[in-house]
This record gives sequence, C-alpha cells and structure tokens, in this order.
Amino acid sequence: MLPRDFDNIRAVRVLLFLARVMRGRSEGAYLRAAGQHLEFLARGRPGWEWVDLVKSECGLSRSRAYELVQMASGKSLIQARSEAAARARKSRKRRRHGQS
Repeated sequence: MLPRDFDNIRAVRVLLFLARVMRGRSEGAYLRAAGQHLEFLARGRPGWEWVDLVKSECGLSRSRAYELVQMASGKSLIQARSEAAARARKSRKRRRHGQS
C-alpha cells in the first residue's frame, strides 16, 4: 500500500461514520465524498485487488463500494440500486432459460 492509500482509507472510514451520525441531514454529501476516496483507491489497481483492499481496510462489501463510487459520479443511491436490481433480474432470467 502507498502512503496516500492510508489517507484515503482513513477518509473513507471517517466519512462513513459521519454519514451514519448525520443520517437524513447531509448524509448524501458524506457518502459522495467517501465514493470519491474509493475512486482514488481504485486508480491503477486491478479490480480484485481494490475489492480486497476495500473489504479488509474499509469494511465494505463489493456492491456497497461500487454504489458509493457511482454516487461520487453523480448518481443517486436509488438510481444505482435500481440499475443493479435490473441487472440481477436480467441475469436470473438468463440463467433460468439456460443462457449464459
């Protein structure tokens, strides 16, 4: 890990804590900022390495980390989750009908 990684990990942890504390008021701003720091962590890393880092150091699941990154790029949480649900429905439908 690089020294800047420690700063980004610390920032993600603090921002997620603040988002929980400020639930409802300015929660979205803290979540978007956490997503920006997660984007910085992802730069120059293979996906699997980034996911392992986020899980072990930030305590986030892969899907939650990607939601936060999408929020940082301007999507609302509702948009990100509805798109993920649509992809999951499409994938389940393909699996049921024997397609890959």
